[in-house]
Amino acid sequence: MDIYIENLSKKYVDKQVLKDITLWIKDKRITAIMAPSGRGKTTLLRIMAGMEQADSGSIRGMDGKKISMVFQEDRLCQGLSAAVNVGMVCSKETTREEILRELEVVGLKGSERQPVSSLSGGMRRRTALVRALMASWDILILDEPFQGLDEKNKRNMMDYVRKKSEGKTVILVTHDEAEARYMGSELIFLE
Repeated sequence: MDIYIENLSKKYVDKQVLKDITLWIKDKRITAIMAPSGRGKTTLLRIMAGMEQADSGSIRGMDGKKISMVFQEDRLCQGLSAAVNVGMVCSKETTREEILRELEVVGLKGSERQPVSSLSGGMRRRTALVRALMASWDILILDEPFQGLDEKNKRNMMDYVRKKSEGKTVILVTHDEAEARYMGSELIFLE
């Protein structure tokens, strides 16, 4: 089912972050939401994920949907390994071998058992992406998911996300139009 956002508004004290936003996000597609910094993209994602309430407006098409999300910060359990961080969101049927295989695919072989606090920023980012994709989800929300990755790893992770999310609904926030186009996204520019 498509997602319809109608006349959504959000204000923090005296700052209007979103004002009468109306968007149509197509089901089973990657949609990139783009706007300059400070225009409410992250706030919009947080409202869509149910982490904040809008002041007014409505969102249809997300009821009963399982959401997985990658935030601007990785939000990993720092004292646990990459494999354990990923395993925390997997179904009981997911084997440790499957988790290790996915971490190997994204270049983390040999580091999967280290505490994530000892990993580089790019390694933590790849762990966060694998974790989000291995969770059970209907809608994947990505807030600047490829930041902190060098060009090679960025390209590899974009390919990985595209492959793992094929035929599913993905909402991507990025400042990089080339990145959005590479992902095959339908572009939405917030005014």
